[in-house]
Amino acid sequence: MQLVEIQNDQDFQKEIAGYSGYAALLLYFSTCPECRAAIRAIEADENNYFSRVKVAKMEVSDKKSRPDWVGDLRSIPTFVIFQDGREIKRLVGRGDETALSRFKDWIAEVINT
Repeated sequence: MQLVEIQNDQDFQKEIAGYSGYAALLLYFSTCPECRAAIRAIEADENNYFSRVKVAKMEVSDKKSRPDWVGDLRSIPTFVIFQDGREIKRLVGRGDETALSRFKDWIAEVINT
């Protein structure tokens, strides 16, 4: 699965805000090892696990160019979950649990795998 890169508000409106159903936006830094690992895992998607929801990515390392809706990021990577274009949840790693494992758990819970 190739992740769509969100680079501006038009991309966001087209790919996420205007999407009907569940979508996830991965907020990441290109220099973050956990972020790169999450991107690789999603793009490899060997068992079609992540294809159950629309997933896109957006680099947010430059605070000045972040859209206002991103808000204050406490940790990266962060998965922002949307349903029918509305944000419903944010998933970040905590303790030994990575953001990617929390995202997988959310898919299993919500998408009924």
